[in-house]
Amino acid sequence: MRKWNIKWHLKAGLLAALLAISSAAQAAPYCSVKSLGMGGVATAYGQDSLTAFFNPATAGEVDSRWDLEFETSWNSKKLTLGDRTGGAQSGTFTNDNKWDYFGSGGINYRFGCCDEWAAGIQWNNVENINTRYRDSLTDFAGASGERTHFNYRVDALTFTGAYNFDCYNTFGIGLNVYFSWLNVKGLNNFADPDTSIDPGHITNNGRDEATGVGVTFGYLGRFCDDQLAVGVAYSTRAHMADFKKYSGLVAGGHMAVPDVFRIGLAYNYDCATTLAADYELHRWSRSKAFSNDFNLNTATGPRFGDTNGPGFGWRDQSVVKLGVSYCVDPCMIARLGYRWEQLPFRTSGTGGALNALTANAVQNYLTGGLTYNWDECSELSWFAEYGFNGTANTAFPTIDGGATFDSGNVHLRAQKFATGISYGQRF
Repeated sequence: MRKWNIKWHLKAGLLAALLAISSAAQAAPYCSVKSLGMGGVATAYGQDSLTAFFNPATAGEVDSRWDLEFETSWNSKKLTLGDRTGGAQSGTFTNDNKWDYFGSGGINYRFGCCDEWAAGIQWNNVENINTRYRDSLTDFAGASGERTHFNYRVDALTFTGAYNFDCYNTFGIGLNVYFSWLNVKGLNNFADPDTSIDPGHITNNGRDEATGVGVTFGYLGRFCDDQLAVGVAYSTRAHMADFKKYSGLVAGGHMAVPDVFRIGLAYNYDCATTLAADYELHRWSRSKAFSNDFNLNTATGPRFGDTNGPGFGWRDQSVVKLGVSYCVDPCMIARLGYRWEQLPFRTSGTGGALNALTANAVQNYLTGGLTYNWDECSELSWFAEYGFNGTANTAFPTIDGGATFDSGNVHLRAQKFATGISYGQRF
């Protein structure tokens, strides 16, 4: 009877993963409802099959299980242009504040004489930027009057494996297959040979797709009589294929997924309380499309699409996550967390002008969550997070004496709310 149940649950878990993949077009930058309830900590504290994306070694401690998740988020973004020269457009512009809906899923399977081996598959979102202004930005759209829309997303299908050597040291590896999408509208002002190496492939060409492959290496160790867990993981940079429809926009043609270094701690304060912390470093500086400054020069170059052409001016980004988990009773677990995300773009000078397209200024997040176990194998989890109102400033440069761009200040303001539920099944 047990053998039949295992086979049935494996099939159900695989179906859940496939369902998550089929809904990838609406995937969110969220992974593991349990982890998100604790600010996103996952490097040293694996709680479900999805956290293996961050550190594949955690798969060696997670039960055999599958998870299916659904999340939704609301984003508010405002762009204020001021101190413009030459009578250029000023005022405050907002994005369409709409709810977005996402899905993700994963499965983890432990095997071996002592369950020392683990293998799994996860579908996770890696990056998601979606900005669509309600009114036309003439700096980008020109005389067309079209609303500017920038949508960039990266998802990952990850195959993980882990081996627990001695109950205290676990090593893992994950093969990350990345899928990225780019859709840009309303950049008609730059569809010109003076500003782009390929004016016909800079805007309004529909959604383009690109793929790439990377690897994540992970370690998880237990110390101090199992009270302290230390996790370390490194995800390599993934060179993505070119966005051919936007070769006249993206520096070098492709937007590489940056390498990420993670280190985490988890401490079992008592039998009911776990404290955890993560630090991440996202190395955007190794991707020219993101790290190049807004260095457009219509006279001598570079232009949009050049390898050294205009980019977002992003630097390496630090992320700090803190979380606590408390077992209220055998059926209920409560979580609380905080996350700080450093702004990736530089706020000094004019190098971050293209961040009017990303319009993300949120740095501080407060999170919470619950898990209810209604039997030994089934559980339902929930999380919510609020991204506090954040602000950032950059500037537009003067290009062609104001014919292409007039100088001025760029003020960004944003806030965010998200919530989600997950169903987990052990087998």
